[in-house]
Amino acid sequence: MPKVVRKRAKSAPQGTLQFGAQCETDADYNMFTVSESKFPESFAHLWDQASDDERAAQRIRRWAVLTPITDPATKRVADLPASIDGLRVPFLRQPHL
Repeated sequence: MPKVVRKRAKSAPQGTLQFGAQCETDADYNMFTVSESKFPESFAHLWDQASDDERAAQRIRRWAVLTPITDPATKRVADLPASIDGLRVPFLRQPHL
């Protein structure tokens, strides 16, 4: 009699997981936001909420939420949109993500 192998259904990820701590060294980050022209409303909101120090440095650091979107046909992650404060933002990512 052949052995039956059953796979357990994986539950979808839930909640938010924060990795690491924010720091001042750009090289310590694997993800960077890109052109503000792609989502101008999101960046306008972020700059409105920025502190005077952030405006002077022309740099805002915020935690982003990444939500994987799986392609049903391949069962692989097809897109990994990022959002900050509930607003969509573009980003560059490492090829292995």
